Amino acid sequence: MPHAMTTTQGAPGKSTFAVVQNIIAEVLIYEPEEINEQSSFDDTDLDILDTPEHERIVMMIQKKFPELQLDLHTLRDCETVADLVTYIEDERQLSEG
Repeated sequence: MPHAMTTTQGAPGKSTFAVVQNIIAEVLIYEPEEINEQSSFDDTDLDILDTPEHERIVMMIQKKFPELQLDLHTLRDCETVADLVTYIEDERQLSEG
């Protein structure tokens, strides 16, 4: 399911997926286009679980979305980028309303 309509507070018009995609790309030194919603966090695709990059991604997402309660365990529970985007969007809706 695409997440193009939800925008971040600090980046008008930028989808939650695009923000997460850019963070992951920056940390892992990928081109953003190489990361899609079905990219997995395990060794199949991104291979970040239990690495320093894992923690850095969490910290960068927390900076972009300070209203979230995101931690390393939350990211471990997300199997794909889409799972993480859904978690962020759900948590943001709860904090707004």
